[in-house]
Order: sequence, then C-alpha cells, then structure tokens
Amino acid sequence: MFGVAWSSYSPAIHVTSASDPVVAVDYPASWGNPAGTLQLHLSADVDGAPGTDGEVLVIDGEIVHNFWQFKRLSAVKATSQSYAATNLLTGDGWGRAAPFRGAGIVAAGASQLAGLLVQAETDRGEIEHALQIAVDAAYAKPGRTGAAISSDGGNRHGLVREGQRLGIPAAVRMPRGLSPLGQKVFRTYQRYGVFVIDVAEGVTNLRAQSNAYDEATIAALQIDLGRISRLLQRVKKP
Repeated sequence: MFGVAWSSYSPAIHVTSASDPVVAVDYPASWGNPAGTLQLHLSADVDGAPGTDGEVLVIDGEIVHNFWQFKRLSAVKATSQSYAATNLLTGDGWGRAAPFRGAGIVAAGASQLAGLLVQAETDRGEIEHALQIAVDAAYAKPGRTGAAISSDGGNRHGLVREGQRLGIPAAVRMPRGLSPLGQKVFRTYQRYGVFVIDVAEGVTNLRAQSNAYDEATIAALQIDLGRISRLLQRVKKP
C-alpha cells in the first residue's frame, strides 16, 4: 500500500517570530545531544502532529529544530521525548555517524525537513532535490546504508534498508491523468529519487507538510502515489 502522510504522522513547519511568547522546551539526551531546555519563540498553534510520533519542525534563523513526541503544556512550556537539529545553510539533511549526531528524529537520523513536500516550494515550481519516504515495516531490512546513521528496520527478509535511494528509471513514461502535484513528484522520482528514512506500519508513505496544502490536493496525490510509487526501483549507489 502506498500513500502520503499529511493529516497525521507528518510534521508541521513553524517559523519563529519575536512577537510570539518564549516557550521552554525540555528534552532528554537523544541523537548525540545531551538533555537540555530550548528557549524558542512559538505561536500558540505549535504542537506535535496527530499520531504517536507527535513530530514538529521549528525554524529559528538558520537552524531547523526537529522534535519527536512534542507536547505543548502551556503558553510558555513544552516537552519533547527526542530532539535533534541541523543548519539550513551548511547542513545536508543527514546526521553524522562519528561523532554520532542526528540531524532529525526519524529512524535514519535525517532531518524531517529534508525531502519533505513543502507547499511553498511546490507552488513555486519543480522540486529540485530528492524526497523522503517511510517504508512499510514489512519491507525494511535491519541495518543502514548510504548516509543513514541509524535504523529501526527489523525484517531480515525485507527489501530495503534505511538510507537506500530509490528512483524511477528515466525510460519509464509518466502515467496519464496525474494531478499537477503528482506530476511533479513523478518527475522528482526520476530526476533525484527518494531516500528511505523511516518505517511505517502497513503503508509506504511520502510525507507532506501538515500545516499546508488542502484536502483535495492531498486526496489527488494519494491516488497518484498508488500508481507511481510502485514504479520505484533501488538505485545501485544510495
């Protein structure tokens, strides 16, 4: 089963503003970071996404902060059960294996912003980079490959590892009748591919910014992905 995560299990993107209250976000040691508290300007609507992951992305200057199981407790207090961050200008979206440091909270250690469908970008034109998918746990092999620094794949009979790059061969023709966004995703799968960065239960999902797009656009993309995701093949060099 193929689809797109949007209304749940996909992060919203929030940009800090000096006019918003300062929120103290407590988090434990995770992804190579010691436990600590971040002080961030967050608007009242910043909270974890629906679903057990409760993820959220916060952009503060050049840094994108990635929280897992983020919970807003009050106007000035929040907690997160896991945290990692990366620099938007100097980072590549991946973490580091040595010394171990995650760029985000997904299984591969990558930033959730890297490869996310972002409306401001897709409205502007083509997607000029690889995308990310969470692969069905039934197909996720143990171990990691490529730039992934961690993995939670557990099926030794699976097909791919976290960090694996997939793509649609250039010779494959685009299916007819795709939505405008589905056409962009198809072209991106051919030009840049998609990286496996996480696992999901019972579905292989592309992820889209949850506080953007509209239901009609996502519903059309959901249908499109059922047609085009099955065309993906492993790329020899991840």
